[in-house]
Amino acid sequence: MRTPTARSLDRVPTVTDTEQPDDATRNPSEPLPWRLPWLRTIALIATIGFACGVIGWLIGRPSDPTFNDVDVGFLADMTEHHSGALTLAFAYLPHGEDPTLTSMAQEIITDQAQELGTMNGLIAQAGDQSTVGDGISMDWMGHSVPSRSMPGLATKADYTRLAGEQGPPADIDFSKLMIRHHEAGIEMAGYAARNGSNDAVRELARKMAKTQRFEIHEMNLRRRFLGVHAVHPSGLIPTHG
Repeated sequence: MRTPTARSLDRVPTVTDTEQPDDATRNPSEPLPWRLPWLRTIALIATIGFACGVIGWLIGRPSDPTFNDVDVGFLADMTEHHSGALTLAFAYLPHGEDPTLTSMAQEIITDQAQELGTMNGLIAQAGDQSTVGDGISMDWMGHSVPSRSMPGLATKADYTRLAGEQGPPADIDFSKLMIRHHEAGIEMAGYAARNGSNDAVRELARKMAKTQRFEIHEMNLRRRFLGVHAVHPSGLIPTHG
């Protein structure tokens, strides 16, 4: 699995005695002006990933696509579900300690931001905005729920608890929450891959399910390393078809 690394400066130029800065005017604890705080850096990467997703879809879009209710419903609900994953990853990063899990959180931000761009492009192409933001989710799967109760989404209590944790407790809590989030996402994506009619949507859904299965496996391996049990599937969504 790739591990994002921060770009560092290879060389800091020296200055002559006559060019010395006034150190008394700068607090040593303040970040140097050319270094963005990590959270702003990750947000910038996510924004770029989102834009790349839109551009990639524009380049590769089919000329005469068709969409059924499953395609449109999946795209509308998965955009909201992905937003939940981004929010959870951002909430965890200031508190996490495990290098593998923090790296995975960063990858989830960049990858799912790009997928959000792709899905928004496909929604625009489908030309059916009626299910976007209608407050109802999973009706296209035969399991209608209020959008705020979509399976896998972290709750306000989850975020409050995570905000009070630091180090290993945050790592363990985040991994469990994200595994549950991915579990629901895999069920949604699998149903869309089987029952959708648009080739681009079905391929995107298959890719999502494959990636999230791999991430669940990796997070469970890390949980065992941290000395806690793996999170096993719980059947969050009773699906048919």
